[in-house]
Amino acid sequence: MNEFPNTNHILALLSVHREQLASFGVEQIGIAGPSTKAITSNDEDTDLVVNLQLDKRNFSNFMSLVSYLEKILSCNVNLSIHHPVKTCLSQNVLNTVEYVSSAG
Repeated sequence: MNEFPNTNHILALLSVHREQLASFGVEQIGIAGPSTKAITSNDEDTDLVVNLQLDKRNFSNFMSLVSYLEKILSCNVNLSIHHPVKTCLSQNVLNTVEYVSSAG
């Protein structure tokens, strides 16, 4: 039986790829909502929330980032952009986000 990545494993992978993620303008990234619980199959998506640099907030960069994340995490990714001043994300979702540590 295959083991699927848990929250700590995903956060560790994101941390390892921090430099590459920064090239997409990622300022902060974390796991949100149900994805903070154990992933039980490859059919489940991983929900991520990202803060992007303003000059990197465009469709092409966003889709490239999603593709990169799916490649390194080996699963489907639902990516939401969070902006601290203006957000469409529910406060309930934001309260569940576990961010990658900024310590290098």
